Amino acid sequence: MDNDLKDEVRALFQSNILGLYPVAVTNGADEYHCPGCDSYTQIKGYAMGTEHVTMFEHGADCKLYALYKTVTQD
Repeated sequence: MDNDLKDEVRALFQSNILGLYPVAVTNGADEYHCPGCDSYTQIKGYAMGTEHVTMFEHGADCKLYALYKTVTQD
């Protein structure tokens, strides 16, 4: 993937446009939901950005997570 395109897609993930973002919950664990494969997890503490996206299991054929891994690998 072209580096400029990779940077643009990475920025979309970081700005929560592509759907892998945390939901802050006031009374309980924060949570992540992946719209690409419908995976879900709760994060104890304060979830922010996409930093916890790799900490839960996505579907084997999740194209959104595959794209995320492609643009965040250096």
